[in-house]
Amino acid sequence: KLMTLSIAHSPTRHALPTHDDLAKIRASIARARLFESLPLPAIEDLTKRVSLRKASAHSTIVSQDDPGDSMFIIQSGRVKVVVLGENGREVTLSILRPGSAFGEMSLFDGKSRSANCVAMEPTTMLVLSREDLLMHIVRYPQTALGLLGEMSHRLRRADETIAQLALCDVNERLVWQLVTLAREVG
Repeated sequence: KLMTLSIAHSPTRHALPTHDDLAKIRASIARARLFESLPLPAIEDLTKRVSLRKASAHSTIVSQDDPGDSMFIIQSGRVKVVVLGENGREVTLSILRPGSAFGEMSLFDGKSRSANCVAMEPTTMLVLSREDLLMHIVRYPQTALGLLGEMSHRLRRADETIAQLALCDVNERLVWQLVTLAREVG
């Protein structure tokens, strides 16, 4: 079950955020890996453009093959990124935590979502539409560098995973996966 609360200042959106809401949103954007290096004016611009969405535990946030018109930044909770095989088998690609972003690939290539994203627990996210992101990038092009950096990081991780699957036996892959999880989670 998803619930959207509007934060962006627009005549078509309903409730105006409180000062505390804006402070939490601003802090979440500043902590997000994609945006952590942005100057304060760019953070403020993003703060005005996002809306807040809440998802209950085990609810699907986005579905594979759905059109992608927005990206998400996790404010609280955890999200599992999974793909489903034709045989119904589920493969978890990643577990995302506060500060992580997802859904941005579809904003740039115009293709459908590449995976399902499911809330593992009650989750609050900031939602940024394609239109708002592109308008923001026109004003603050350094944001595009953060997005490119994140996509490069994910591509490198995918390359490492492919190499592990192709070159290592089961025991070596298990050790690699445990070391990777320890680095990410502690």
